[in-house]
Parts: sequence; C-alpha cells; structure tokens
Amino acid sequence: MSNQYIQRLRSVRGEYEAARQGFAFVNQNWHKYNIYQEVYDVTPANFHRAAEYVFATYLIRLSAEFEGILKYHITTNHQGIAVPKDAKVDWLISRVSKAEGFKVDPTLRTHLDKARKYRNDFVHSGQLPVSPFTFETALSWFNTFLADLPDPLN
Repeated sequence: MSNQYIQRLRSVRGEYEAARQGFAFVNQNWHKYNIYQEVYDVTPANFHRAAEYVFATYLIRLSAEFEGILKYHITTNHQGIAVPKDAKVDWLISRVSKAEGFKVDPTLRTHLDKARKYRNDFVHSGQLPVSPFTFETALSWFNTFLADLPDPLN
C-alpha cells in the first residue's frame, strides 16, 4: 500500500475541511466580526455561493489529485508505458491495474465511475448536481484503489 499516495489525498481532504469550515464561519459571523470591512468587493452572497459549491469544487480537486497520482505512478513505476497527454482517468485506472497485476473490483469501478460522472456533470453543465455520495465516500473509493499500489520508485 502506498502511504505516499494516500497522504496526498488526505491533504486534499484537509483543504476541503478548511474551506468548508471557513465558509461556515464567515457566513455565520459576517456582521458579528464586521467581516465586510476586511474583504474587498465580496458580498455575503459570494460566500454563500462558494459554500454551496465547496463540495463540487473539492471533488474536482480530489479527482485531479487522484488522476495525477495515477499518471505519476505509471511514469515512475512503469517507465515503459507511455502516457498520452490526453489520457482519461478510465485509461489510467485500466493501465495502472493491469501494470500492477490486479483486477479492479466491479463495485469499486462503478463507484469510481460515479465520482467521475458527478465531476463531469458539474464541470460540463455549470449546474450543481445533487450528490449521491459524500466527500468522505469519494475519498474512500479513491483510497481503496490506491491501497493496491506500491510506493513510487523515486
């Protein structure tokens, strides 16, 4: 199991929690602490909207980190495999699992696809879809896949 890869995703979780809690604090204390005097050209509505989008925003961040880990893993541990510049996450998952010699559990693959679909629906529509899972759940799915990988060779 690669603790380095797991830690990279845990760092994103920390960023997500900081943003989520920071927005909640600002939204609850806008007038109490005169926050409006400390920020320029930002309204309470901007903070409310940012708080509303924090899950989707950080799911994109988490997904990007996962994809980056897969690309890094191939380039460091399987240098004979060329990664196309436009490689999709499906290709990366398949190539990494094949290179490491394990089959992805079909249920896990369905979950990974669910996270990818949510991210794509949000990114391509600009609309905030209702999430059928939590940030922690998505993190768990990504970590379950990464748990089968060894540490990077460099």
